[in-house]
Amino acid sequence: MRSSVAATELLVEHAPELLCDQDVAQFLAQGFLALPVDDLPDGLQEQLFEEAERNTPERGGRGGGWLGNNCLPMLPKLRDVFTSGVVHGALVSLLGEDYSINNHRHMHHSSIKSEQSMHKDEQRWPAEHHRLRSVIIFYVPGGC
Repeated sequence: MRSSVAATELLVEHAPELLCDQDVAQFLAQGFLALPVDDLPDGLQEQLFEEAERNTPERGGRGGGWLGNNCLPMLPKLRDVFTSGVVHGALVSLLGEDYSINNHRHMHHSSIKSEQSMHKDEQRWPAEHHRLRSVIIFYVPGGC
């Protein structure tokens, strides 16, 4: 199984909207950016929800009990988020044109019926390099 997907394999249709210097400086200082993704197709959130619902085991889906790791094959419309000009542009700005997307794309399920509980992925490599090598993307439907 492959551990990542090259950006070129995503068939990005939108021109990257590169970050301005102020956004890059904010990312470096604060460690995150909240970006409005305005170029997503209408109805995408509803389509993602329907795909997720179809893939749950209760609905006879192939989710295997969860929609966890490497959920992109089970939710193909999620590619629209990665290929949006805003997200693609931010990734190009921070990681370079040859960035890749790791297969760890986990659909986090909260046992609480309301909001998502906090989650932090483990950093498995030494943070001793001066070059940014990876970022974690969170898609928050409706914005943050």
